[in-house]
Amino acid sequence: MSDQDAAGPDVAKSTSEQKYVVVPMPAGPAFKVEITPQEYDDLVTAVEALIHSVDIEEKFNGIILNYADIERLIFDYTLRELMGEDRSNVEAHQFRTDLSRQLLNFLASVRLYQDSIQHHSKGITGKEDAWSHVEHLTHHVFDGSVHYRIMAGLRNYAQHSALAVHGYSIGRSWNPSGDFLDFEMKPYIRVTDLARDPTFRRKTIDELRQGPDELPLKPMIRSYVESLAGLHGKFRAMTSGSLWQHHQQILSVRNRVESVTQLEQLDYLLAYPVDEAGSQTADGINVLKTLDDYVKFLHDRNRDLQNFAKRRVRY
Repeated sequence: MSDQDAAGPDVAKSTSEQKYVVVPMPAGPAFKVEITPQEYDDLVTAVEALIHSVDIEEKFNGIILNYADIERLIFDYTLRELMGEDRSNVEAHQFRTDLSRQLLNFLASVRLYQDSIQHHSKGITGKEDAWSHVEHLTHHVFDGSVHYRIMAGLRNYAQHSALAVHGYSIGRSWNPSGDFLDFEMKPYIRVTDLARDPTFRRKTIDELRQGPDELPLKPMIRSYVESLAGLHGKFRAMTSGSLWQHHQQILSVRNRVESVTQLEQLDYLLAYPVDEAGSQTADGINVLKTLDDYVKFLHDRNRDLQNFAKRRVRY
């Protein structure tokens, strides 16, 4: 949903001399209700804030969906190994390139989220210091997780240097009791390959050189998702009070319109300036009920991602 869909193009704030009305739709102008300039301004602010909330929630959901695509691809190739499918030498390289492509999609969606979260925090709360507060949160997450630092560097590496997946191994082994033969695909990155990139953060390279040269990607990606989910949870907590106020502002106007007009099942409201004759004088704002519902729907998604790095699927 675009800003124009919800709020109309370039919606201006009110002037004290201007009159404003709210029109219930689809009933139309015959049921318009007059509102104050302050109520109009509050509606504009509320709708713009909800749009900001939708934008950041959709970006976070995009991260989760792209992550799920990575897991599905790994599972698909593992299942093919379990079923004993023959692979040519050329096909053996396909998994690495396919996974690199999916990983780049995932990392790009994370970057989109990271680059815009501060902007959305200010748009939702209306507070100048929201920007610096979110910046503090992101720095805290970055400093607190080596996997976060690796994946942040890997995004730049994958976009400007080389494929992010350097190789993979296919594991098969009998379980301790000898009842089952387990299969596993293990994609990895090499520290020596990352170190050849002069733009990769040197402090992170120095950290990685203290351990093995090959690092498994699956646990790092899951840890990265867990850190991002923690960051987003704090963002939601920081903006929840402002969103509640915006919801209440819209609900107050909607209830008032329903009370005055005795109409029910309103699809949306139109708020706009009018002249003395009651004719619309400029573009207004669409107060969509579906926008409010969509924000709540997105907030209920992807809530329980604690200890995500320690999860695994068994069936």
